[in-house]
Amino acid sequence: MAVQLGKNAALYWNGTKMARINNFNLTVNGVTVDSTELGDDWESTKVVINNWAASVEGYFDLSDTQQNALHSKAISGGEITELQFYEAEGGAYWSPDTATDSEAMCIIESYNWVVDKSGILTFSMGVKGSGPILRTT
Repeated sequence: MAVQLGKNAALYWNGTKMARINNFNLTVNGVTVDSTELGDDWESTKVVINNWAASVEGYFDLSDTQQNALHSKAISGGEITELQFYEAEGGAYWSPDTATDSEAMCIIESYNWVVDKSGILTFSMGVKGSGPILRTT
Protein backbone atom coordinates (compact mmCIF):
# COMPACT_ATOMS: atom_id res chain seq x y z
CA MET A 1 0.00 0.00 0.00
CA ALA A 2 1.34 3.42 -0.95
CA VAL A 3 1.79 6.02 1.75
CA GLN A 4 -0.16 9.25 1.25
CA LEU A 5 1.70 12.47 1.95
CA GLY A 6 -0.28 14.92 4.06
CA LYS A 7 1.22 17.85 2.19
CA ASN A 8 -0.83 16.77 -0.86
CA ALA A 9 -4.18 17.09 0.95
CA ALA A 10 -6.46 20.05 0.28
CA LEU A 11 -9.66 21.65 1.51
CA TYR A 12 -12.16 22.96 -1.04
CA TRP A 13 -15.33 24.95 -0.54
CA ASN A 14 -17.74 25.59 -3.43
CA GLY A 15 -15.21 24.11 -5.84
CA THR A 16 -12.36 26.46 -4.86
CA LYS A 17 -9.26 25.47 -2.92
CA MET A 18 -8.84 27.28 0.39
CA ALA A 19 -5.49 28.99 0.91
CA ARG A 20 -3.12 28.60 3.85
CA ILE A 21 -4.65 25.43 5.35
CA ASN A 22 -2.17 23.72 7.69
CA ASN A 23 -4.17 20.66 8.69
CA PHE A 24 -7.59 19.12 9.00
CA ASN A 25 -8.93 16.20 10.97
CA LEU A 26 -12.00 14.21 9.90
CA THR A 27 -13.61 11.72 12.28
CA VAL A 28 -16.46 9.29 11.55
CA ASN A 29 -17.99 7.62 14.61
CA GLY A 30 -20.39 4.77 15.20
CA VAL A 31 -22.51 5.29 18.30
CA THR A 32 -22.92 1.93 20.01
CA VAL A 33 -25.20 0.32 22.58
CA ASP A 34 -24.71 -2.77 24.67
CA SER A 35 -26.81 -5.67 23.32
CA THR A 36 -25.62 -8.32 25.79
CA GLU A 37 -28.32 -10.69 27.04
CA LEU A 38 -28.63 -12.56 30.31
CA GLY A 39 -26.56 -15.74 30.12
CA ASP A 40 -24.08 -14.39 27.53
CA ASP A 41 -20.41 -15.03 28.30
CA TRP A 42 -19.20 -12.13 26.15
CA GLU A 43 -20.39 -8.58 25.82
CA SER A 44 -22.20 -7.82 22.58
CA THR A 45 -22.38 -4.34 21.01
CA LYS A 46 -24.40 -2.90 18.14
CA VAL A 47 -23.86 0.29 16.13
CA VAL A 48 -27.12 2.24 16.22
CA ILE A 49 -26.24 5.51 14.51
CA ASN A 50 -23.25 7.20 12.87
CA ASN A 51 -21.97 10.75 13.06
CA TRP A 52 -19.01 12.75 11.83
CA ALA A 53 -17.08 15.90 12.62
CA ALA A 54 -14.03 17.76 11.38
CA SER A 55 -11.59 20.42 12.46
CA VAL A 56 -9.52 22.72 10.27
CA GLU A 57 -6.51 24.91 11.10
CA GLY A 58 -4.60 27.38 9.02
CA TYR A 59 -3.03 30.80 8.67
CA PHE A 60 -5.64 33.54 8.37
CA ASP A 61 -5.33 35.15 4.93
CA LEU A 62 -7.32 38.37 4.48
CA SER A 63 -6.93 38.10 0.69
CA ASP A 64 -8.52 34.62 0.50
CA THR A 65 -12.18 34.96 -0.46
CA GLN A 66 -12.96 31.43 0.77
CA GLN A 67 -11.66 32.12 4.29
CA ASN A 68 -13.53 35.42 4.45
CA ALA A 69 -16.73 33.77 3.23
CA LEU A 70 -16.42 30.98 5.83
CA HIS A 71 -15.89 33.62 8.52
CA SER A 72 -19.12 35.35 7.41
CA LYS A 73 -20.92 31.99 7.25
CA ALA A 74 -19.82 31.14 10.80
CA ILE A 75 -21.30 34.42 12.06
CA SER A 76 -24.57 34.09 10.12
CA GLY A 77 -25.46 30.50 10.95
CA GLY A 78 -22.72 28.27 9.64
CA GLU A 79 -24.61 25.75 7.47
CA ILE A 80 -22.64 24.70 4.36
CA THR A 81 -22.86 21.78 1.94
CA GLU A 82 -19.98 22.14 -0.51
CA LEU A 83 -17.01 21.42 1.79
CA GLN A 84 -14.62 18.79 0.43
CA PHE A 85 -11.75 17.23 2.35
CA TYR A 86 -9.27 15.92 -0.24
CA GLU A 87 -6.89 13.17 0.85
CA ALA A 88 -4.62 14.25 -2.02
CA GLU A 89 -5.45 17.11 -4.35
CA GLY A 90 -7.27 15.72 -7.38
CA GLY A 91 -7.80 12.35 -5.65
CA ALA A 92 -10.35 10.92 -3.25
CA TYR A 93 -12.29 13.32 -1.04
CA TRP A 94 -14.92 13.34 1.70
CA SER A 95 -18.00 15.60 1.62
CA PRO A 96 -21.62 15.72 2.87
CA ASP A 97 -23.59 13.05 0.98
CA THR A 98 -26.33 15.23 -0.52
CA ALA A 99 -27.20 12.51 -3.07
CA THR A 100 -28.36 10.19 -0.27
CA ASP A 101 -29.78 12.93 1.97
CA SER A 102 -30.65 16.28 0.38
CA GLU A 103 -30.36 17.94 3.79
CA ALA A 104 -26.83 16.64 4.50
CA MET A 105 -24.47 19.47 5.44
CA CYS A 106 -21.68 20.77 7.63
CA ILE A 107 -22.47 23.03 10.54
CA ILE A 108 -19.69 25.37 11.67
CA GLU A 109 -19.78 24.96 15.45
CA SER A 110 -16.76 27.14 16.17
CA TYR A 111 -14.48 29.55 14.33
CA ASN A 112 -11.51 30.82 16.32
CA TRP A 113 -8.68 33.23 15.70
CA VAL A 114 -5.40 32.94 17.55
CA VAL A 115 -3.29 36.09 17.76
CA ASP A 116 0.19 35.90 19.24
CA LYS A 117 2.62 38.82 19.42
CA SER A 118 5.42 36.57 18.22
CA GLY A 119 3.52 34.64 15.57
CA ILE A 120 1.23 34.68 12.58
CA LEU A 121 -2.54 35.14 12.90
CA THR A 122 -4.11 31.68 12.68
CA PHE A 123 -7.64 30.34 12.65
CA SER A 124 -9.33 27.09 13.54
CA MET A 125 -12.79 25.85 12.70
CA GLY A 126 -14.86 23.08 14.23
CA VAL A 127 -17.42 21.42 11.95
CA LYS A 128 -20.18 18.95 12.85
CA GLY A 129 -21.76 16.82 10.17
CA SER A 130 -25.52 16.71 9.80
CA GLY A 131 -26.50 13.67 7.77
CA PRO A 132 -24.21 11.22 6.00
CA ILE A 133 -20.70 11.79 4.65
CA LEU A 134 -19.40 10.17 1.47
CA ARG A 135 -15.90 9.28 0.28
CA THR A 136 -15.67 9.89 -3.46
CA THR A 137 -12.81 8.32 -5.40
